[in-house]
Amino acid sequence: MTAKFTFAYPDFFEKEAYPAFEKFWEVANRLFDALSLFTLDAGKPKEKHHFFIRSLCMMTGMSLHDVALLVGNGCGLSAVRIARTALESAINAEYLRLDPAECKDYLNWSHIEQHRKLKYMQAHNPTEFARLSPERVAENEKLYRRAIRSNFLSPNGKQRQSWCKFNLRERAEKTSFDDMYNTFYGVSSELMHGSFGGLAHHMESSTEGAWQPAVQPSMTGCSFALQVAHYCAFRALQTLVEMNGTDSTPPILDLKADYDCAWDEGHQP
Repeated sequence: MTAKFTFAYPDFFEKEAYPAFEKFWEVANRLFDALSLFTLDAGKPKEKHHFFIRSLCMMTGMSLHDVALLVGNGCGLSAVRIARTALESAINAEYLRLDPAECKDYLNWSHIEQHRKLKYMQAHNPTEFARLSPERVAENEKLYRRAIRSNFLSPNGKQRQSWCKFNLRERAEKTSFDDMYNTFYGVSSELMHGSFGGLAHHMESSTEGAWQPAVQPSMTGCSFALQVAHYCAFRALQTLVEMNGTDSTPPILDLKADYDCAWDEGHQP
């Protein structure tokens, strides 16, 4: 997973993004390489549930790569949105490691998602729906009803809204992500949902009642997104270390030192 970065605004990267996060650029590939050894180059997982955890951790590392590319191009607010995905993936990976029994619900929730897609297609695109094999539709219906009955009904008889009985904030607390969740998730939600708070985050400067949005390339949001994504990728690696019972290469403590060095007090968002 060694990263090669190409930038659309090379002058911005050289004059602003690289100097601002020089320590990150120096250590990033060490983390990518360590994640690769536990994911892309790891061979067959020892346990079935390890596949889901490994995949979530790999996705977290890929999100860090995407965030780094956006930051290097001065697209920090877009990077924040992807950092949110990294946070959710890293939380879920650690939650499933701590409670492997929950992997059953994580997998079976796919039947709920597929059922929703088929129902939408049936209602809004009946021509395409008619091309599906009846056997496929019937099999999904069977799996959906089985999943609902055994896993996803609340005590009041209504269908649960998520694969997990705990919401993301509760899973963050159970996995020691609560500080990062509380710091970051609200800001990212405002940006994702386009609230007035999200609009305010786009403001780069204001004069006499008029505000100037952050137009790429801009440093707005870059530090926040990059630190969060770096933290999540490190935590994903930590999850894999604990799951496999073996240290990473480079060692996990060295990579923790890399993170601390990249985000010392002079580089906090």
